Amino acid sequence: MILGSANFTRRNLDDLNLETSVRLVGPADTPALQEAAAFFEERWNSTPERNTSAPFAAFDDTTLWQRLRHRLMEATGLSTF
Repeated sequence: MILGSANFTRRNLDDLNLETSVRLVGPADTPALQEAAAFFEERWNSTPERNTSAPFAAFDDTTLWQRLRHRLMEATGLSTF
């Protein structure tokens, strides 16, 4: 199992990725691996009747100011996202 994060930002793509990645290796019957697989399957198989996350609209912030700020941060390399 490999866990981690990466963003398609200039900083991350230029090898300045400050996020953590973890690799967990073991037999398939290892409790941590079984729990992680069950968690993934629960999220992957989310349905409208059994939703496991909030809709995008709950966090959508696409104001003009936000778009300009993100573009400026990405262009200058000052992005923190």
